Order: sequence, then C-alpha cells, then structure tokens
Amino acid sequence: MSSKIFVITNIFYMENQIKTHKSDKKLIAAKLRAFGDAKFNRIKDFAEALGMSDSALQSSYLNGRSIPGGEILAKLNKLGCDINWLLSDQVDYSNISTIMSGSNQNEPPVPYMSDKDRIKLLEDENQKLKLKIDETSKQLQTILSKIR
Repeated sequence: MSSKIFVITNIFYMENQIKTHKSDKKLIAAKLRAFGDAKFNRIKDFAEALGMSDSALQSSYLNGRSIPGGEILAKLNKLGCDINWLLSDQVDYSNISTIMSGSNQNEPPVPYMSDKDRIKLLEDENQKLKLKIDETSKQLQTILSKIR
C-alpha cells in the first residue's frame, strides 16, 4: 500500500476518534498513539524519548487516564509533535503528513487502530463507496437513456 493510503486511513481514523470519543483524554490518547506509531518503531522507544517507562506511558497517557503535563508536552514538542494539534478537538489535515512522516522513511507508519475499529472503518467506507457507485450508475443510465 502506498503512504497516501496510510495517511488517508489515519485521517478517517482521527475523524472517527473525534466522533466517538467524548472524553478529551481518550482523544489525546488516540493522537499520542498515532504520533508515537509514526515516529517510533516501538512504544518502548517512544517512552524512552519521553524519559519514562513504557508501562508508565501506556497506563497514563496511551490509555487515556491522564493528559500530559507541561514537561511531557515540552518533550513531545521537541520530538516534533504539534502540541496545538494534540490538545485540540479537531484534526488539522495539513499537519497529518508531518505527524505521520515518522523516522522510518522506508515504510509508512500505520496508525494504531484495533482490528474491530479498522473493520468498522472499512465497512463504513465500503458503504459510502457503494452509495457513490449507485449514484454514479443512475446518472450514467440517465445520460445513456437521453442519448438513445
């Protein structure tokens, strides 16, 4: 798959997170995970860059129990995370490619998403595409009937 597909998948994923997470902590956790997945190969590496254990990162921030404080936000900023994006309730699409650029340029990063969420996302997109195909097919039939 191309990196554009991964970026588009991430955009849809982030939109889904905004719609489904009523808690700011959960949305921030989803964004942190997406950023960490983009920049680091492992959670352990992400945690080390923030000066904490991977279990502390998981239990506090990636599970949505806490919102990062000033010290962690400063470290995230130094790592290239857009703090305005992280703490906002909206996804700024212009930042997605920067956030998802990651350090490994050979493989595009895959945003964290459970299998259940990924299946739901794909099913929703599939349904939208089916509706668009039906609409386009009807328009084509109308045009063809006028030509005949």
